[in-house]
Amino acid sequence: MPPFASGAGQRKLPKPSGSTVGIAVHPRIKEVGLRMATMDISGSNARTVAVMLAFIDVIADYTTPPHTTLVYHLTGYLSPQINFLVHQRPMCIGMANAIRWLKSEIIHTSHDLKEDEAKSQLISKIDGYIKERITAAGDIIADAGAQKIQDGDVVLTFGASSAVQNLLITARKNGRRFHVIVIDSRPEHEGRGLVRRLSKGGNTTGLSDGVTYASLTALSLLMRDASKVFLGAEAFFANGNMLSRAGTAMVALSAHSCHVPVIVTCETYKFNERIQLDAVVNNELGVPDALIDMSSEAMAQDRLNKVCPLNDWRANQRLRLLNLTQDVTPPEFVSVIITEVGLIPTTSIPVVLREYKNQI
Repeated sequence: MPPFASGAGQRKLPKPSGSTVGIAVHPRIKEVGLRMATMDISGSNARTVAVMLAFIDVIADYTTPPHTTLVYHLTGYLSPQINFLVHQRPMCIGMANAIRWLKSEIIHTSHDLKEDEAKSQLISKIDGYIKERITAAGDIIADAGAQKIQDGDVVLTFGASSAVQNLLITARKNGRRFHVIVIDSRPEHEGRGLVRRLSKGGNTTGLSDGVTYASLTALSLLMRDASKVFLGAEAFFANGNMLSRAGTAMVALSAHSCHVPVIVTCETYKFNERIQLDAVVNNELGVPDALIDMSSEAMAQDRLNKVCPLNDWRANQRLRLLNLTQDVTPPEFVSVIITEVGLIPTTSIPVVLREYKNQI
């Protein structure tokens, strides 16, 4: 079996290396890491913003040791902070790109600056990165995507994506009347939160034409009624493949079979130069116990049956619960990607990557 990256709460902290011995993990980093491990902070955008804000606190409290400089020492100082985060939950593509950008900014900081000036400059750049690449990008995507929704549309989405949610709310604020179908799946049931947020009363955020909530098993039936499919993405690879929550590829395949356009919302900071062909060579493992239905109804059924085959699954050495949290969608299933630089096809991803690389 491939060496999947273990997910929330499954990894042990590494032993500190010689270069990081004596460097304590900042309390803000511990807080963010533990919240990500317990899924209190989830979603690529929320995790990336939380980590970058934590690094602002780390840099603000940082003091350069004697006989060295901030440029040389700060990158090594951040390493145990990053290791702590990674071993609470593997980094998403967007977070990894943001950390890579931060290290590049540290390296290119002028040696002539005083420590306070250098720290203020880095903090300002981190704040600018969050506002430009995530917050403002999300607003641009929401405005562009809302224009694609017309009166009478039936919009289908899967799970819960902050970008898709903002897009739908923006379209409603613009006066569009449309119906939303939220497809959801176990074990996280992220779509329930999206349904609650979209079903709020009032004409500002509430969708007056209603929201339908359904399980993934009803996808083929409800896809016949959909006029557009909006999906969120965790990342796009250079070959056009999309990485997202498990089940996304099935939704995109169904839409493609029914000739329904698949519109994906994704900020460009989630684009990655890596090429990934499937979800087998690299994936994230979720908590295995999440696959066991421990709801009150299920527990009552177990008492009635007096037997639950998975209650003591850990005692069976030949049984393993595999909870893969991500899948990969081929580019031919994606009609268009809405980004802050415009609406682009999957074939334009290498071009966007090259342009941002040239700016650096």
